[in-house]
Amino acid sequence: SKDQIDPFTFEKRTSRAVKLSAKCSIGGESLPAVIVKAHQPLTETQAIVEDVCKVQMHQKDSPIEGLLLELEQVEDFDAFKGLYEALQTVVQTIVLEVADHIDLAELETLEWPSGLARTTLLFKVEATDAFYAPNLLQFCRSKGLLCALHCSASDLESGLGQQLQLMGTEGLVITLVSPESNMHPVGSYRALVEACRDYLPDAPIWIRNTNLNTLCAKDYFSDRLLESSILTGALLCDGVGDLISIETEPLIEKANALAYNILQGARARISKTEFVACPSCGRTLFDLQSVTQKIRSRTDHLKGVTIAIMGCIVNGPGEMADADFGYVGGAPGKINLYVGKECIQYNVPAAEALDRLIDLIQEHGKWVEPS
Repeated sequence: SKDQIDPFTFEKRTSRAVKLSAKCSIGGESLPAVIVKAHQPLTETQAIVEDVCKVQMHQKDSPIEGLLLELEQVEDFDAFKGLYEALQTVVQTIVLEVADHIDLAELETLEWPSGLARTTLLFKVEATDAFYAPNLLQFCRSKGLLCALHCSASDLESGLGQQLQLMGTEGLVITLVSPESNMHPVGSYRALVEACRDYLPDAPIWIRNTNLNTLCAKDYFSDRLLESSILTGALLCDGVGDLISIETEPLIEKANALAYNILQGARARISKTEFVACPSCGRTLFDLQSVTQKIRSRTDHLKGVTIAIMGCIVNGPGEMADADFGYVGGAPGKINLYVGKECIQYNVPAAEALDRLIDLIQEHGKWVEPS
């Protein structure tokens, strides 16, 4: 096998920085971004806008960053322009998936306003269309748009990779909608990563969870959770993924929350406070559940912070090795406070420990006042 991903050593795949908008980038040093799919046709403009605005109001800590729309008919392009105008201050970027039957010649006849700079066009390209892919990429560049191409590892290895290699990876994103025949979806993406290593080594990769790459499609949220965790979660833990979308969930509010939870679980992007606690045992020196809730009530609003609450110093420091801050039972009625792996304060009276923990978070620049 050519697979060079080491499952025992995490290493984030290096990719070119691509600016989706003034405030949203992928690749480079950026964290993975989230795209959600609107399942309504473009002509249902009001319904799409209402759905997106609802999420932006209810999920302020993890708002929709990008919206995926489908261009099924060329005649719907005017509806897309109207949606773009309505959403330009609501979402950071928009991806327009172009149906397979729409030809580039038809796109060239449309009036593309100069104000669509935050738009990415998504095309499906196979090895038999290798000669066609550079034209798509060049068209996007000429219009000031980004280009996302759905292709497989075998497509890249059968001539498509060489054609794109000549064009360079500027403004290009690679993705995969359906797995290759007789291959697991995760394996298909890993094969795509290896093919990109040979031809497009720094092209950002977009992980798409679609009905075509589910293992056993069922109409339950728990199944969609498991399916997307298996695909996206596994790849993020491999260091792969600059952009993700959960397109199997029809409700964009749930899809957006699910994407952020997977990013959080894979530690690819911490968007809310993460609490790590050990299960109670005979060595625990305080009521773990009540203390955890007390700490959560004071710190749950913080973003990108991991706090470990450990009952004793026997196993606690080892189990919380990658936490930002630690609250560990040092002796009866006494707490040891950690920053990373280093114990900063020993034997702090339990009554003072939470305030001292917050002081440490403030000292290290990770505290913000709750809104």
